[in-house]
Amino acid sequence: MSHKVLFALISPLILTATAAAAAPNSQSPLVVAQATPQSFGRGDVLPENYRKRIVKNPYHVGLSRPARGEQWIQVGRTFYLIDATSGVIKDIGGL
Repeated sequence: MSHKVLFALISPLILTATAAAAAPNSQSPLVVAQATPQSFGRGDVLPENYRKRIVKNPYHVGLSRPARGEQWIQVGRTFYLIDATSGVIKDIGGL
C-alpha cells in the first residue's frame, strides 16, 4: 500500500477528530477546576493543614499585633487570627 493511499484513508479521520476536539458539544460542558482555598468564618476552627503559613511580621501586611496565645495565619490572600492552641478563628483580614 502506497503512502498516498494510506494518507488518503487516514486524513479524514484526523480532521474529524481534530474538529470534534476543538468544538465542545453542548451535552458535555467543559469543567474547569478552581484552585482557590476554602473560606472560613469567625468561630470556625481552621484545620491544621491550613495553619502552615504563620505571619511572622503582621505589621508588614497591615495587620494588628496578635495577643498572647494568638497568631495570624495566611490562607491564599486571606489572613486569619486564630487561637494558637485550638485553631478557633477570632478575626479575619485580607489583601
